[in-house]
Amino acid sequence: MRHLTVQSVGTMPAVESIHAVAVYQKKDGRVCHLHHAITFAGAERRPRQEHERNARAYAEKLGHDPANLGVLHVPDFRPFARKYRVDLERKVLVEETVPEIRKKQKNNKGKKK
Repeated sequence: MRHLTVQSVGTMPAVESIHAVAVYQKKDGRVCHLHHAITFAGAERRPRQEHERNARAYAEKLGHDPANLGVLHVPDFRPFARKYRVDLERKVLVEETVPEIRKKQKNNKGKKK
């Protein structure tokens, strides 16, 4: 497992937890926004509903249709990949490998939007 590095200037408290909310396309599990809520030592954790509301709002600002989106909460998140998708059957965050990404890009070429 990789360790999370939070860069800052000056003295910062230790990271106590990271709660991630993956906002994804319901049809294929593609993550369109991965929202991180970092709680530092001594701070109070915010409610899950607040994280979800913020994550959905940001995804909408990026132009995603909220009717097509699902959310997956990942408490105590530790980064393990460069790109993610949601496994729709197991409802877990998984790594999307480079061949999968390239295959999807190739299949989407020539499709009209």
